[in-house]
Amino acid sequence: MSEYVSAKAARRANEERERREKKKYTITVSVIVAIVLVLVIFVGLFGSNLFYNKTAAVKIGDRKYSVADFNYNYFAVFNSFYSQYGQLAQLMFPSGVSLRDSMYSEDTSWAQYFETQALARMQTLTMLAEEAEKEGYTLSQAELDDVDATVKTLATSAVGNGFSDLPSYLVYCYGKGMTEKVFRENLLLETLATSFSSHKLDSFTYTDEEIAASYEEHKDEYDYFSFRFYKFDGSAVTDDAETEEDETLSAEDAMNKAKEEADKFVAAVKTEQDYLDYAAELNKDNEDYDAEANTKGGSLGSSINSDIIDWLADSARKAGDVASVKTPDDSTSPGYYVLYFLNRDNNDFEAVSGYYGLVPLETEDTSDDETGEGEDSSSAISDEAAAKLKAEGTANEILEAYNTDGDKTYDGFAEALAYAQADELISESGALTSVGRNDLPESVVAWLYDESRKEGDTGTVFDEDYGCFILYYTGTDGNYGMLMAESYMKSDAYSAWQEEALKGYTVDTQWEMALTKKISALGG
Repeated sequence: MSEYVSAKAARRANEERERREKKKYTITVSVIVAIVLVLVIFVGLFGSNLFYNKTAAVKIGDRKYSVADFNYNYFAVFNSFYSQYGQLAQLMFPSGVSLRDSMYSEDTSWAQYFETQALARMQTLTMLAEEAEKEGYTLSQAELDDVDATVKTLATSAVGNGFSDLPSYLVYCYGKGMTEKVFRENLLLETLATSFSSHKLDSFTYTDEEIAASYEEHKDEYDYFSFRFYKFDGSAVTDDAETEEDETLSAEDAMNKAKEEADKFVAAVKTEQDYLDYAAELNKDNEDYDAEANTKGGSLGSSINSDIIDWLADSARKAGDVASVKTPDDSTSPGYYVLYFLNRDNNDFEAVSGYYGLVPLETEDTSDDETGEGEDSSSAISDEAAAKLKAEGTANEILEAYNTDGDKTYDGFAEALAYAQADELISESGALTSVGRNDLPESVVAWLYDESRKEGDTGTVFDEDYGCFILYYTGTDGNYGMLMAESYMKSDAYSAWQEEALKGYTVDTQWEMALTKKISALGG
């Protein structure tokens, strides 16, 4: 009997164990199937545009943005940076190297840097667009037409660059999920924000008395200083192991030596020509040194090194003053400047406006010809003369065509130069708005400020440093100094307004953003 009970108990135990194993297997299979289904759904979603242009990745204030929206701004700041630094950017971001692996600073990659900049850009654009809507500010028809024109131009560029259509080109430029609709929405938002920004800036107004008082308060920053400068380095010197002599020089001894040399320079100068001669003598072994060009300084006080502006801006300063000026004790480039004061311009003159185009100088480098012997100096001079003739000839042809067939208005002139730039005859063109005599090359200033100049005048002016300018004169805009002061006042007021307004627009990145960065290689 006991054996029967034991056998029965064992059978029941086996049945229970089999039942549990079967149940466990069923649960496991169900979980696996569920996981597979989730993965299938996720991969399908991530592989489609829905994840990129429908799922919220960034939230700013009450407005949500997709990954594609973020990409629009990410590449906007990256391309702006790349354009600004040109060939240097090509060295900074070598082909095939991820931005995640290129470091902006010790603990920040370039990818993280551009992400931060993109989010800051989105925050500002959002704030401006939202504030515009609150004030009932809308885009003009002309601005809406410009958006349409931009999209059409991009579509033409897409085909011209070998793409089948605009959508494929947008995906190439901005990543997966970018469509014409998403691109247009972001462009409209950016256009509205930019337009409202200008509107807001212009909304700050001041009386003539307030503007004059502001200029007087900030005259050391706004006035234009002309001077000559020469610096003696006061940095410590370490010994060069490859030379027999010991060149070691302590920081103290180096500064004492710099002061001694600067004082000798000052003692030798009675006139501006003395200054130029002394500088030239110090560099007599350098055949490329040009004392006239290398010692010339001129800028608004706000742009001049703090090392020397205090001396230049002293109310007792007069033309012909010369002195040695020590750099601050904490300067990273210690030494002594020898300064010669030429002039202080308080900007009390009329600002002018117009339009310009530039035909650049195109010279060929003939320093090494096919024989390896190079060209002599007379050939180099003829090359420069040929470049001048070519630039002047092209400029005069463009202007002659405008005078013959063009619309004799400001807009007509601008349109003619736009065509010339599209044909790569000129390198740049643009409006001259309230410019002053210290803003432009001397040759251009001489033409604009000619007493006989009248509205609608056109002409060409050659400048040896730039090329040949094609000019259109509109007229005067008012006192340059007062316009400058008003502009700074508006800018300060706008900056304060923007800083306060941005506080209401916090930036939150969603989990999808972090996931997308890991997979699509955008961001950090």
